[in-house]
Amino acid sequence: TIAADDDSIAYGRKLQTETSNAADRAIQDLATTQEVAVDAAEKAHRQGEQIERIDENLAEIDDEIDRATKVLRRMGRRVMTDKYIWILIALIFLAIIAIIVVSVINGKIKEDDLKPNLRRRLIRDDDNHEWHDIETMLLL
Repeated sequence: TIAADDDSIAYGRKLQTETSNAADRAIQDLATTQEVAVDAAEKAHRQGEQIERIDENLAEIDDEIDRATKVLRRMGRRVMTDKYIWILIALIFLAIIAIIVVSVINGKIKEDDLKPNLRRRLIRDDDNHEWHDIETMLLL
């Protein structure tokens, strides 16, 4: 029975050693798992900060796009306004030419009236701040 007791004690010690080894391995696995978890948490935190910075950059880009859109709209309005002004100037010019042509055709304006008088001289009336033709002044 002593042999049986020795076998039981040996078996118990063997079991205890195996259990102790299994516990040590479990502790090592837990330590490794904890390191992996901490590393993963740090990576997740850094990625979260990156995402926040990206979000801020996207917000800034969106603001810049809004400002650029407003500037382009203003520029487009100015271009259209300029086009309307040029069209109006062209219409006025064409109307003046049409009036002159119609007046010449109807005989209201003679061809001599359209020729410039290069000998014409002007004199300034200081009282009225106006310019007058000298020939007209001499006739009065």
